Amino acid sequence: MVYRHTSGTAPATAPQAQSFWVASGIGGLDWTARPGSWTAVVMNADGSRVVDTHAHATATLPALAPLSWSLLGAGALLLFLGGGLVLFAATRPRDDTDADHRVGG
Repeated sequence: MVYRHTSGTAPATAPQAQSFWVASGIGGLDWTARPGSWTAVVMNADGSRVVDTHAHATATLPALAPLSWSLLGAGALLLFLGGGLVLFAATRPRDDTDADHRVGG
């Protein structure tokens, strides 16, 4: 997050009366973002100098839930397949006919 402080004089008209704002709110704001580069401006409604604010931003990514469940399912499937292969290798009877081909054996 980048904070940019600028100096200047009081505006001639109230900031909320300007037509260039995409969204505005007093006390809170719910805004659905569109593609592009956006800048959030926090100021007093009357344009006065001292501003004290606590800003919180959240985002909702609808495609993230199905993707995470798919990856979790794939991970569980690989875990069960790996465990099955280890169990198969551990319980497989040994073939002692290969003992003649070992070095030193």
